[in-house]
Amino acid sequence: MSLAGLVTICLGVLVVLTRGVMLIAPTTSLGWFKAAVKTQQRTQILAVAALPLPLAMIWPSFSEDSGLASVLLTLGIFLLLVIALGLFAFPGFIMRVANSVTPHRSAESLARWRIVGLFGMLMGVFIIFIGMDFL
Repeated sequence: MSLAGLVTICLGVLVVLTRGVMLIAPTTSLGWFKAAVKTQQRTQILAVAALPLPLAMIWPSFSEDSGLASVLLTLGIFLLLVIALGLFAFPGFIMRVANSVTPHRSAESLARWRIVGLFGMLMGVFIIFIGMDFL
């Protein structure tokens, strides 16, 4: 049993679940995301909720010496820096970026939001397969 494989499978399941909501209920997920980054305090709460993810990605590198563990370590450190610097230190910047990326007109841009959800789900399934290959 590879710890890096298990963490990768869990990461893939998380990606599938979060992007599946974008595909199935784009209005609800868009509303939730806009509400989550509406104020600086909410953005920082989102950062606290997202903080365990990079820590779980860094963890397998302490017990294994595989290529997957090295990739998880690199991505985990990058994500940790993005969360620490972006969401904690500069939440206003993240709020402006999020508002510029999210669609404002729901009818025409929800199709693009669904395409992003579909692409994300496919990437999540691919991540699950990579994790299963390393088990």
